[in-house]
Amino acid sequence: MRLSEYIIPGILLFSLLSCNSPSDKIAEQFKKIDEQLQRSDDSIDSITQKMKIVGFDQSTADSLTGILNGASVYFQNIKAELENIDRKGEKLDAAEKLLIKTPKGDSLFNHLMSVYDLGIKYSADSIRRQEFILLKMNDKDKWLEKHFKKVPTFAAKTMVSKFGNDCSTVRMIVASAGIRELKNKVISE
Repeated sequence: MRLSEYIIPGILLFSLLSCNSPSDKIAEQFKKIDEQLQRSDDSIDSITQKMKIVGFDQSTADSLTGILNGASVYFQNIKAELENIDRKGEKLDAAEKLLIKTPKGDSLFNHLMSVYDLGIKYSADSIRRQEFILLKMNDKDKWLEKHFKKVPTFAAKTMVSKFGNDCSTVRMIVASAGIRELKNKVISE
C-alpha cells in the first residue's frame, strides 16, 4: 500500500470527525471537487476551443470539433439544469428525475460515449486508451443508474464536471493526434 493510500483516507476521516455533520462535510468536499474540475475544464476549454484541429482533412476536423464542442456544451447545460432544480444540491431524486429514462439522460450518455470513443481511437498512450475502454459502457440504463440514481444533486453535478474534464482531456488527445498526423505528412514529403 502506498503512503497516499494511508494519508488521504486519514485526512478524510479526520475532517469528517472534526465537523458537526458528516453529511455537510461530504457535501462540502464534493462542491470543492466540482469547483476544481470546473476551473480545470474552463482553463483547458478556453485554450483548446480556440485551437483548430490540424492534420486531418477538413471534414474529419469539423466532425471531431462538433462532437467535442457539442459534448462540452451539453455537460454545462445539464449542470445548469441540476443547479436550477436544486440550488442547495441536497435532493436525492433531482438528478434521477432529470436523467434516468429520459431523453436528456440518453443524450448525456451518447455524448460521453462518443467522447470516450474518440479517446480510444486517437490516444497514443496505451494506458490512457485502456482507461477510456474501461469507462465506456454499452448498457445506457445501467450506466445512468450507476451515476445518478439516489445521488444528491451536488454529487451529480460533480460527476458531470468530471465528464466535462474527460472531454477536455480527449480534446487535447485529438489535437495531439492531429499534430502527429501533420508531422507524419511533412516528414513523408
